[in-house]
Amino acid sequence: MRNDADRRVLELFFTQKTVARPVIAPPGIPAERLAALRAAFAALAGDPDFLADAEKSGMEAAPLPGEAVDKVIALIAGTPAELADRLTKAIAPPGQTR
Repeated sequence: MRNDADRRVLELFFTQKTVARPVIAPPGIPAERLAALRAAFAALAGDPDFLADAEKSGMEAAPLPGEAVDKVIALIAGTPAELADRLTKAIAPPGQTR
């Protein structure tokens, strides 16, 4: 990377792909409910039957813990507009502008 802005644009590009299909809850969810949902999701993510079904269906199953998803969402939400614009221009199809 030539500079910090280039590094941040690539980080944004690759990081957002790690949460392609997030499971989300509304803001202000009680902590105990969030903990229960995260525990249930973690149990599902490690369930051999679920993983076998996902593989049979041709689906990729690479779940992230909720805390990791939180970090990715914070990175995306905190991205300055000029960096988001650089990423948009970099991945736009040829001849297409925003």
